[in-house]
Amino acid sequence: MPDKNYPTKPRKGRAKHEAWASQRRQPDRNLEKPPAQNPKTEPDNPLADAISNSIKWATWVIAFSAICSAVIAYYQWGALQHSDQTTRESFSAVQRAFVTGKDLQIVENPILYWFFSIILENTGNTPTKNMEVCFKSGFSLTELNDTIPRKTPSFAPGDPEKICNQEKIVWPFQRIVLAPKGIIPVQGVGIPKKYIEEMAKNRSDGYIYGIAYYDDVFSGSKKHITKFCFVVIPVAEPDGTAKIERGLCQYWNCADDECDADKAAYDTALKSLNPPDQPK
Repeated sequence: MPDKNYPTKPRKGRAKHEAWASQRRQPDRNLEKPPAQNPKTEPDNPLADAISNSIKWATWVIAFSAICSAVIAYYQWGALQHSDQTTRESFSAVQRAFVTGKDLQIVENPILYWFFSIILENTGNTPTKNMEVCFKSGFSLTELNDTIPRKTPSFAPGDPEKICNQEKIVWPFQRIVLAPKGIIPVQGVGIPKKYIEEMAKNRSDGYIYGIAYYDDVFSGSKKHITKFCFVVIPVAEPDGTAKIERGLCQYWNCADDECDADKAAYDTALKSLNPPDQPK
């Protein structure tokens, strides 16, 4: 018996046999890979190609339709906004407060004086807000509207807005509320009858004029402005007394944006009566 603790010498052919057996037990990895398929060798399918192309075209058509719908919806929204704004403006124009100088009220005291006051009217369907009124008068023995040449336009005082704002600290505006369809006299002035008779003899005229600022009840609207002006024409009677005629001034009967054009016309007339000095 050979000693177990003593290593035995391997046989010469045994190592070669074990190497051959181990190599044989390993699988051939090249055989495990499936053969590569060439896509070009696959048969064509006309029906599948047609369906694929149809889907692609349908996708483009749907995308284009969505873009067109979005553009149309945008313009429709803009038109709707414009229509809504127009509707609100039309509603406000009909319903808002609108103040005018309706008339000049003249009251005669048989002995002492003539009394003049402005009648304001709100022709709108809503009341005024924050309304302030300025009332001015001008009676002069030398205001002769039929005299040529003149230094100021005929039948018109200066701009009521400018005059009233210059004197606002001394003569504050009168605050009032004018109801829908309301009519109210504001302020007033009394002129002695003797003075009116002198004016009649001289054929001179007087003015009652002023301005009203106010808001309407609709939010977002700008402050409104109304100018009013009446000319007072004393006429001599055979017995030495005088009667009163009245009429609208040539300028200063306007409202809101119209007053800009009215002032421009007055300024043009004033410049034509007072041309600048020509250079020598």
